[in-house]
Amino acid sequence: MTTNALTGTTVLDLSLQLPGPYATMLLRQLGARVIKLEPPDGDPACEIDPWMYRVLNVGKERIKLNLRTALGQRAARQIAGACDVLVEGFRPGVTTRLGLGYQDLHKDHMRLIYCSISGYGQSGPHRNRGGHDLNFLGLGGGLSGNYAVDCAQNPIVGSIPMIDLATGGMAAMCILAALRRLEHTGVGEYLDIAMLDQAVFWSWIKSGGSDRATNGQLRQEAAYGVFQSADGKHLSVAAIEDKFWRALCQLLGWEDWLSDGSLQQYSARKARNQEINARLQDAIGKKPRDVWMALMDNAGVPAACVHNLDDVPGDRQVRERQLFATDDEGNFVVLPPLPAGWRQTNLRLPVDERDAEAALLRDLGLDAAVINELLG
Repeated sequence: MTTNALTGTTVLDLSLQLPGPYATMLLRQLGARVIKLEPPDGDPACEIDPWMYRVLNVGKERIKLNLRTALGQRAARQIAGACDVLVEGFRPGVTTRLGLGYQDLHKDHMRLIYCSISGYGQSGPHRNRGGHDLNFLGLGGGLSGNYAVDCAQNPIVGSIPMIDLATGGMAAMCILAALRRLEHTGVGEYLDIAMLDQAVFWSWIKSGGSDRATNGQLRQEAAYGVFQSADGKHLSVAAIEDKFWRALCQLLGWEDWLSDGSLQQYSARKARNQEINARLQDAIGKKPRDVWMALMDNAGVPAACVHNLDDVPGDRQVRERQLFATDDEGNFVVLPPLPAGWRQTNLRLPVDERDAEAALLRDLGLDAAVINELLG
């Protein structure tokens, strides 16, 4: 049975690309109705990354509206008046110039929760600077020794847009908190969510202590990393805690290190990480990955296969967690990391049809003359 925690909540999504649509996708999965306003040419993500666009926008309703025109702005204000939450991802000041800023809408719609997602936030010297995930991660310190480095000591940038996703998740969480507070106050509020804020926290939460990496040098961990097995496949091993270290030594027959009192504590092993990891790679390179996974599981050593993306859907654990499905057109989609009973089963993409947009606009309270003028 699907739990619709946000049934009766309507969200107006003015955002494009990833952070905002990810936030509203989470709200949609929790039962909210999400109406996505897109420019006449659509969300650029639809062309840049059709897979991502599909995953983020299934189950939403869509209206294409030109916010650069007075008619489009008036229509957007009226639509906002029928919504409980508004999410926008423009640079600071843009919605105010469009007559769609928080103060513009709040005076007539006191209960509206208004969430602005921007790169650097609504204040500060960089507030109007453009940027992407990589820029925020770099400024926040996340490219200084926390990523792997190549032979020229340049950070190797990962393919997962961590800060985009972190920001969208934080926005959704703050919106839920604001909806909860609305129940007590009866008044909405403004949420300023910045991607840089997420980047700073994520970069420093694990690596910002006195032993943090400096000058771009990678801080390695002992018995922690990705290792290649005899068949060329890779597995990750993470034997950080003392009990896992002892289990690893017993598995590999490292009696010398098992009895070495200087290696029984993590802080001491960290100083010898290169020596430990080199010996571990030599050992793992002598047997196939599946053999190692069975041995590691049996010994209780934290380890996992390093999958290519194509391998992931077929993994037994992933199948058990029901993380993939097909949409109404038979396309393969990944589902958000919510409890299985909370996920929405409507995996239909927004319909790009004039009649559907007209019906949606009527449902939102716009009169026939305005609708005809908007849709031409």
